[in-house]
Amino acid sequence: MEAHVEGLSDALSRAGVEVTILTQSRSEASGDDDLRSFRSWTGDRYRISPGLGRWVRKHRRQFDLLHLHSYHAAAAPIAAGFAGEQPMVLTPHYHGVGHTAFSRVLHRGYRPIGRWMIARADVIIAVSASEAQSIADHHPGAAERIFVVPNAAGSQAIAEAEPHAVDDDVILSVGRLESYKNVERLVSAVAAMAKGQLVVIGDGPERDKLRAMALNTGSRVRVLGQVPRPELDSWLRSASVVATLSSHEAFGMTLLEGLVAGARVVASDIPAHREVVQMFHAGDRVEFLDMPPDPRRVAAALVRALAAGRPTGDPPRRNWDDVAAETLVAYKAALERV
Repeated sequence: MEAHVEGLSDALSRAGVEVTILTQSRSEASGDDDLRSFRSWTGDRYRISPGLGRWVRKHRRQFDLLHLHSYHAAAAPIAAGFAGEQPMVLTPHYHGVGHTAFSRVLHRGYRPIGRWMIARADVIIAVSASEAQSIADHHPGAAERIFVVPNAAGSQAIAEAEPHAVDDDVILSVGRLESYKNVERLVSAVAAMAKGQLVVIGDGPERDKLRAMALNTGSRVRVLGQVPRPELDSWLRSASVVATLSSHEAFGMTLLEGLVAGARVVASDIPAHREVVQMFHAGDRVEFLDMPPDPRRVAAALVRALAAGRPTGDPPRRNWDDVAAETLVAYKAALERV
């Protein structure tokens, strides 16, 4: 979601839109004219920031509309609750369920708030048709307010990035380190292969577990944590294969970035991944795996992808300027509903 907000905000600014980003942090509140961070309570995964809500209530009339992100994060309903009658757009990045026993319990209690937020939004932006269908299935009254605006990848930055010097084929995993991403199955698969090194980029509650697993593979698996965007682009350009085994996604961002980087992709067979491949006619560059991903089948797919080599021909392209133009259409619709 952070990459989505950053890419969209930059592109909207290039299009002449004045953008102010509000976010939460566990550190002290800070900010300038276009980025304000508000101190939050509780832990890394579930944050609550009363200061953000107070700021929205005080300054809401300075803005033509509010664009909220993530149905699953507390910041969105807090901002919505203090938005008054201001036009509101919601990009929920909707999964519909929690991915751990604890989060599923929280999700059930959160549903009335989620229903209210969906009903309050003048326009809802889904990042894929599969996400739009999931939203409509769970919130039937929202269907006529949903716009589908697929994500983009930083195509030019990825294409211009300098690959890292590596001494073995790189298999790359990118994303938040949550159990539903199935990265531990990828680690087990690579550990059983005769060649190839796995580079894992991202952070989250599974990080320490994955690093412990990596220690048992010698130097075959590296868990780097979060890295600056230019370094991520360099790893994308270095990868022979990008692997994404998530059990659920609103959009296949890692898959798209792998395609843009010119890598082959091994991906879980979920609707969001299928949709990206169909959008860019990239079926010859991707191998899908049934869920749940068995490490032996994952290893076999990775071996096939490495043997095939990087695809020939131009990789697909979709830039954030395209997303911004389509988002502005949704903004206009929201303003016209008021």
